[in-house]
Parts: sequence; C-alpha cells; structure tokens
Amino acid sequence: MSRASVSQDKSAVNGAAARVEQVTVLLEELHTLRNRLSDALVGNSDPISLSARKVLQELEKHGPHSVPSIARLRGSTRQNIQILVNRLEAAGHVELIENPGHKRSALVGLTDKGAEMLQCCEAAEEEFLERVASEISSTDVDAILRSLLQMKDVLNRTLKHLPAKRRSREQQPGARARRSKRQASRKQEDSELFTGNSEMEKEEGFPINLL
Repeated sequence: MSRASVSQDKSAVNGAAARVEQVTVLLEELHTLRNRLSDALVGNSDPISLSARKVLQELEKHGPHSVPSIARLRGSTRQNIQILVNRLEAAGHVELIENPGHKRSALVGLTDKGAEMLQCCEAAEEEFLERVASEISSTDVDAILRSLLQMKDVLNRTLKHLPAKRRSREQQPGARARRSKRQASRKQEDSELFTGNSEMEKEEGFPINLL
C-alpha cells in the first residue's frame, strides 16, 4: 500500500471519529436541553414532570383510559406510564375508575385537582414560550426545525440496529471511559445551572418522539 493510500485511510478514520464525536455532543446537548425545558415548563408550587403533564393532557383530551391505552397514545411503554399514573394518583391528580370492559385494567381519570394543575402548567408554558419566541427569529426556528427533523429521521433508521451497534461501540478501546468523562462533565454543568424535578423524565430515556 502506498503512502498516499495510508494517509487517505488515516484521514477517513479520523474524519469518521470526528463525526461520531460531533453527533455524541449533539445528542448530549439535546438531552440537556430537554431536561432544562422540562424544568422551565413547570412553574407552580406543586410541580410535576413534563411526561406526567402529557398524561394529564391525554386524559383531558380523550377522557378516562387504561394504562395500556395511554401508553399507545403516548408512544411509550406500559411500565413507564404505570409509574407516572401511580405518582399522579398519589398526588391526587388522577383517579382509578372501574373499567366495565376489563375488570383487571382500571380506567385512569382526571380529577379536579389534576385539571387545575394542568391549567397552571399550560399557563406557565405559554408565558415561557412567548419569552423564548421574542428572542429568536422565524428564520432561525425554521433552520433548527429542519435540522432536528433530519436528525429524527436518521435516528429512527439507526435505532432499529441500536443493540448491535451499541455492543460494537462498547468493545472499542476507551469508549466507555470517554463517554463516562463527558457524562460526568455534563452532569456537573447541569447541577450548577438547574435544580428541577426531572426524575420522572429520566425514566423515559432520550426523547426521540419529542424532536
């Protein structure tokens, strides 16, 4: 193999590694942004997570539903929705109603307290979004949206093969150490900038369906 070919191969490898690093940083930034938005969009004395609020919105829009039905509406898993429903019920935001069509699967209904909570959250969200909209142009919003939709399409195609790809990445020397270092740095940055209620958000993982 000639020196020119070796140089080209090294350049290709370095270029691919640089793109992987760029994508990693991008996804971490999106994840951080999602968590910050989750905190910012809840502005009341009895905060709930963004995912929990979405469940309340589904119940307000569609009426009482079973946990599996809510999971289908949200594009989530039954386990995640069950966790959210349990916490919402404990807080008095939802109630379990007898399901005439399925004795073992109760319906989840919105309570008056839950409806009031939802109104408070939506009012806080509207105020926040108005402030954000005043700081960015329509042109910039369109450009960002196009990029996010493109990334969403790429992720949807790639996620089908994620388990195999993940195993391959884990086997690469230093991959875990580099990722752990980045995550530790990002975690420290988040703790310094925000202290919100995002525990329930983290249970649903990366928000592909929100892009």
